[in-house]
Parts: sequence; C-alpha cells; structure tokens
Amino acid sequence: NKDSVVVNGEASISVLYSSDNKLVNKNLIVPYSEEIKCLGMDNTSTATVTANVVDSKMLLTGVEDNNIMKIELTLRLEGDGYDYNKAEVVEDVYSLSNELDIKREKIKFNKVIDYKAVNERISGETSIDEEYEGIKKIITSVAMPCTMTNVKVEEDEIVVDSLINASIVYISQDDKYNVIDVELPSSVSVPCDSVKDGDKVTANLVIENIISRVKRERDIDILLEVVIELTIMRCDSSNVIVSIEKLGDKVNNHKTVSVYFVKKGDSMWDIMKNIGASEDIIRATNPNIDFDNLKGGERVLIFRELS
Repeated sequence: NKDSVVVNGEASISVLYSSDNKLVNKNLIVPYSEEIKCLGMDNTSTATVTANVVDSKMLLTGVEDNNIMKIELTLRLEGDGYDYNKAEVVEDVYSLSNELDIKREKIKFNKVIDYKAVNERISGETSIDEEYEGIKKIITSVAMPCTMTNVKVEEDEIVVDSLINASIVYISQDDKYNVIDVELPSSVSVPCDSVKDGDKVTANLVIENIISRVKRERDIDILLEVVIELTIMRCDSSNVIVSIEKLGDKVNNHKTVSVYFVKKGDSMWDIMKNIGASEDIIRATNPNIDFDNLKGGERVLIFRELS
C-alpha cells in the first residue's frame, strides 16, 4: 500500500492446562493482519518481513464445562523494503569534431537477486540427568524463538547455522510433571545457483511443527519441521559520466582511407568511436555489412577527401 506494508500470517500457540486433574495440551492457530508504516513504499515495492511473538496473554472466560479462551499476542515485526528506481545515466560519449574532457564517477547500488523459502526437517536428541526419574510420557513440546548464528555463502549453496530452543513437558516415572529445556544446534545447506561470493544473504527460520518422542527412558528424539526464508542481495556498480567539458577542435585525420576490424561484441557505437565517422556515413560506405547482426571480423572502410 501507499507508505505502508500489510502483513498477514498465522501464529501457532500451544496451550497447556489442567482439566479433571490431568494436563491437556491444545494447539491453536491465531490469524493476524498488521499494517506497518513504511514511507516511500507503494504497490510496486517489495518487502520481506519476519514476525515473532514476544508476549502473550490468555483470559479464561465463560462458565464451567464451557470455557472460552481469549488470547492476546504481542508481535515484533521486522523487515526490509525494496524499491526499484530507474535512472537514465550517461555511460559513454564522443564527438566527431571536438576533443572532450570526460569525468566519470563510480556509483554503487544494491539489488535483490533472489528470494527462497524452503521446507526442511531438522532432527536432534536430548537426555535428562541421572538425578531425575525416567520419562513415562511426553505431554507437549514447545519451540521458542531461534537464534541465527551464521549465514555463509558457499559454491551453489547457502549454509544456515542456527540454535533452536525448545521446552518439553513430560510425566516422569514417579508421575510428576517436569520440564526440560533444550538447545538444538543445526546447520542446513540450501541449494542456490543464483548466489555468488560477496552477496549479502539474510535468513529467517520459522518452526512450523515440533515432534518429540521417548527413545529410551532418559532419551528424547526431536524432529522439527521448519521453513527457511532467504533473501539474496548483490552490490552492483556502474561508471557514469558526471561532467563533460569541450576542449577544442579535433585534429583532422589526413588519411584518405580508414579501416576498422570489428571485434566480437562491438556495436555501431564502438565502430563510430574507433573510426571517427557518423553512423550514416558508415552504413552508406559499407552496404554489404549487416550492422544489426555483427559477428566480429567484419572490415569497415571509410573514405575521406583531403582538403
């Protein structure tokens, strides 16, 4: 929108509560739609936004056997906006009749090369200490915000390192409720043939689901279903002309014939600069050359009258 970005999404919430002296876990999906003020944005702009739940409040209303959960979330939205502006610049100039003093300047600009969102599975395991009773049953697993530790570009791939935090609620062998906090380091390689060394890559990891199961009495297997979002930016540059000063008349070329052999990749502009003649004269003098489809190796001739 004009001067704003509208973010639509869903927050996944796990609610653990007691009912009839039993712990019950309920997974909820809370949709949201938020507008971020961002001056200069419009419907042609591009934005990448990540959302994290930083606080939540729940109010239990209704009557017994018919409770209503009212949930309030505090979201932190972070993102970048990109706009594409076209500017006409002068990259080259020449004159048939005058010597020129040309001053150039190198300008740098960033551009978005690619955006990727890939689904991955991350597995790990954890154990409880010997001082605690063994595990009888896992009640629920809750993923916390993860920390991106490193994002690096390698040949045709991007390696994303992160530290994922989770809490696992379980019933021990002596029928007590316990919580174990888990730190799970991960490293995921995402194939990407568009990335190059020197590109700037920003990454975000979204946990969609976490599954935990008892492997042995004290060991827990953990499986995470995640989405990794990557934005690839590249710094580019161009040499543009910032000023042109006319110095004086060019020294006359006293040759009666000028010859130029076209190089591969040359355009009419390159031929005019090197041979010192206008396009009309070059085309008229060389009618057998297809200047719109130059291949390289063509011989261009110009005949001049000596005064």
